[in-house]
Amino acid sequence: SALFELGKESKKTEEFLLELKAIHKVLTSDKMVEQFVATPLIRNSDKEKSIQNVLRGSNVSDDVTHFVLVLARKGRLSLLNEVVEA
Repeated sequence: SALFELGKESKKTEEFLLELKAIHKVLTSDKMVEQFVATPLIRNSDKEKSIQNVLRGSNVSDDVTHFVLVLARKGRLSLLNEVVEA
């Protein structure tokens, strides 16, 4: 993915992966959060805003934040699992 190419260039691949794994854990460790992410009844834009609010006060890099928000916007948060296991 473009994020990992950026990580290679900036020598932050491991940092990005750790951040993605932490986000994935947050999104999957609580049933209510997991249902919120998975349900098609909530608009992608609302999911994006919620995730943005959570990540705003975190130590997650801007590049990883942007990547996760794009996944949310496109309705592809389920791909995060594949990304962290790749």
